[in-house]
Amino acid sequence: MNLVDASGWIEYFNDGPYASYFLEAIRDMSDVIVPTLSFYEVFSFVMKDMSDSEALQVVAFMQQARSVDLTDAVAVLAARLSAKHDIPFSPGITLATAQLHQAVIWTQDAHLKDMPGVKYYPKKVT
Repeated sequence: MNLVDASGWIEYFNDGPYASYFLEAIRDMSDVIVPTLSFYEVFSFVMKDMSDSEALQVVAFMQQARSVDLTDAVAVLAARLSAKHDIPFSPGITLATAQLHQAVIWTQDAHLKDMPGVKYYPKKVT
C-alpha cells in the first residue's frame, strides 16, 4: 500500500523533477490511499494556477485511489505522533494514516524524511 501525500501529488501534477518517482507510487491506483486532508491541500494549491474545472480534474484523478477519512483514530494517533516527533498537523495526519493502513509514505515533506516507511524526495530548488 502506498500513500502519496500532497507534496507528492503536487510534484506529479506539476511535472517536477521527481514526478517520475511519484508515478512509480501511483502506477497502480488500487494500491494507493489518499488522506482526505490531501484533497484539500492539493486542490487549494492547484487552484492558484488552474481553473476550477482543471483543479476538479486533478481531484478526480486522485479519487481513483482509496480516500481515507480523518477519523477519531487517525486524529488521536496523529496528535500522539506529532507530539512525539515534533511535527506539524498535516505531516502528523499523513504519518498516522499510513501507520493505520500499513502504507509506505511517498513525500517531499522534510518533517517525514527520517521516519520509517517513508520514501523522501527533497524539493529541488530551481
